[in-house]
Amino acid sequence: MLRLDKLFKRFHKSRSLKTKMLMLLVAMSIIPILVVSYCSQYLMFRSATNQSLLLSQQIVNLLANELDQRISNIDQSLNPLNIDLDFQKYLNVPNEDTVSQLRYLRNFRGFFEKMTQSNANISGILYLDKRGKVFYETTHNEIVNMQYQFDQDPTYRRLLTMTDTALLPPHPSKYIENGGVETISLVKPVFNFDTHAFDAWIIVQLDPQQLFSNIEQSDFGQYGEVVMYHAATGERIELTKGSDSHPISASVLASAASGGMKTYVADQENRSYQVASRLMSIDGWTMVGIAPLDVMVKGTEQTKQFTLIIALSLLMISFAAAIYFVQLILKPLERLKSSIVRLGIQKWTTKVPPASVGEIDFLIGSYNAMLDNLEHMEETVQKTEMREKEKELLQLQAHINPHFLFNTLETIGAFAFQHEGEKAEEMVQLMARMMRYNIRSDSGWSSLEEELGNIRDLLKIHYYRTQMNMEAEMDIDDAALSEQIMKLSIQPFVENALKYAGNSFTKGALFRIAIKIRFDADRLVIEIRDNGKGMPPEVRNKYEKLIRSKGQYKDEFFNSHTGIHNVFRRFLLAYGEHFGMEIRSNEHEGTQIILTAERRKNA
Repeated sequence: MLRLDKLFKRFHKSRSLKTKMLMLLVAMSIIPILVVSYCSQYLMFRSATNQSLLLSQQIVNLLANELDQRISNIDQSLNPLNIDLDFQKYLNVPNEDTVSQLRYLRNFRGFFEKMTQSNANISGILYLDKRGKVFYETTHNEIVNMQYQFDQDPTYRRLLTMTDTALLPPHPSKYIENGGVETISLVKPVFNFDTHAFDAWIIVQLDPQQLFSNIEQSDFGQYGEVVMYHAATGERIELTKGSDSHPISASVLASAASGGMKTYVADQENRSYQVASRLMSIDGWTMVGIAPLDVMVKGTEQTKQFTLIIALSLLMISFAAAIYFVQLILKPLERLKSSIVRLGIQKWTTKVPPASVGEIDFLIGSYNAMLDNLEHMEETVQKTEMREKEKELLQLQAHINPHFLFNTLETIGAFAFQHEGEKAEEMVQLMARMMRYNIRSDSGWSSLEEELGNIRDLLKIHYYRTQMNMEAEMDIDDAALSEQIMKLSIQPFVENALKYAGNSFTKGALFRIAIKIRFDADRLVIEIRDNGKGMPPEVRNKYEKLIRSKGQYKDEFFNSHTGIHNVFRRFLLAYGEHFGMEIRSNEHEGTQIILTAERRKNA
């Protein structure tokens, strides 16, 4: 119940008012018709199936009684033979003693002749016993193969163990030399009073056409079938065959054979049947009358079609009326909704025209006034964000200035200590030029050409300090020299390469650093590459997390390694989503930094 309540609330929230009104009108028009139609169809169907089932059960009972009577008469007619003295003596005669066989057989064979001639249902009578004796009596021109191995035939091998009268389903009579036809066998075990055991069997071969002649003439419907089913063995005897192309499954027959009347029985294909059955008196066989229900519901299909036509007609009328009234009332609300949706996506929208309905017009007027307030507030927020952005950029740049100054002064101090005045003087001039570039009043932006000049001064100072065997290569697109870029935005990457990659080289080894700058469509691409020992995996992972998190990743590592961390944040503040950074580094293969940013001519 709680789940249904949640589903209803979700549906209620996810559908518009227009849809809800349309669905309400349709439901009010359609549901009563559907309920009445369903009830009438159900009552009509139940009445028809109940009446049909009663008639079917009566037919099955009549057919089963008549077939029981026929088989029972044949079975009872064999009882006198069982106590015939000559027949009992014949049971004990060995198979090799043909003289005694003929003497006793002459006395009771007339009994078999009379049965086959007087009963049209019997096509022949076969005698078998454990001593190997075989004889066959028939009115037809048929000859028994006396060498036939009955114990090798699955059908007859099974009856050699029977002790009760049984009915075998249709099977070929292979022991007939001139080609026997398919027959049904009534097996009658014979009790030997001398051995006190069932030593012989009389197999009455029944003609199916004669035996089931009254059933084939019965009317069980065009698609109906009458089947005899043995629940223990699963064997079936099809007495009549309907025109339905789908054979009745064993599961349906097993359910039907449980007895009584059943209106619905489903098989593995989900087809339904009407079933009437009766347990017969012989050997656990059940007569089943069965017919598919889909044939019986044809009468209700017309009612269903008529109901569908009425429902569709009312649906069209309801839609037409609903659309007219809904458009009249809800069209202003649709315009208001569209404006709100555009406001959420585009952050701007046009005002909604006034409505003719007073309450809705008041709502639209309040919304339009809100748009005016939002526009004013957005302008205020934008101005505030720009001021905060400029403040953070200046703070980050101020953090860079003393960092660079301390490193440079440390280098000059080393030269002064070594009494190399000319080099110290030149380094002071280089540092002065760099500091002048750094602190000039230009909002923190300069041309790329000036930024590269500052980097050349940095490389020269580093060379004076370390006397490193160093080679610097700059591949710069001439068109990019005038591009505006943040001051000291490339220098931290160069400093990082000199500090961590260059210092790892042994004295005399050649350290290479390359800077390549080009345009790719409307984007500026900057590559800084060195041939150092590469960035350790744990350090590279920290920088990659910083890049993926757009500068939000926090780690104590960046408290002491501020250079690249700060310039990355500066790029994000300046370019936002138009900035990208990639680090490619493997141990002993050097490091490559790739920066991409939107072209910007004017700072």
